[in-house]
Amino acid sequence: MIKYYIFLIMIIANTLYPLVIVEEKINKKSIYIWQKLEYTINYTGDADKFKAEGINTNAISDFEVINEKVEIETVHKENEIPTMSCKIIYTMKPVRSGKLKIPELEARYYNVESGNSLVPKEQMIGGYNIRVFNSWFILIMVGQWVIIIFIAFLIYKFIRDQYKFNKKNFENKNKE
Repeated sequence: MIKYYIFLIMIIANTLYPLVIVEEKINKKSIYIWQKLEYTINYTGDADKFKAEGINTNAISDFEVINEKVEIETVHKENEIPTMSCKIIYTMKPVRSGKLKIPELEARYYNVESGNSLVPKEQMIGGYNIRVFNSWFILIMVGQWVIIIFIAFLIYKFIRDQYKFNKKNFENKNKE
């Protein structure tokens, strides 16, 4: 959130022109081996003053990028410089189970200078640790719950039998 305040102050003061803010996020921190992960990079800046390129997907060795989707939105507000948001969504699947990593990457973009010349820029974005479970994990979890339910059933049966035994002894004691 603080990035947006700094962005707003710099736009108002016209101290930096053009300015691009790059943010990244993932939709899950733990997945199963057959699930997909969405890694989103969002570029925000002055409209028509930058061109987003994305990341080097070959640098992500623990995941296979299966789809790349680009969404661009331009916002025009009265008496303000129009801003553009470019969102690149990478859909990835893990190549194996375990503790996998999306490393720190360089988010590349170009500043558009006068005369339509492109000036390459890049910004480092943080990495993520992702836990990927395989099918054995589900079997182990189900097995644990079956054992817990079985133990609870045995305890219930023991308590019920003890109750019947004590009730029978109490009735026999009262008959004597």
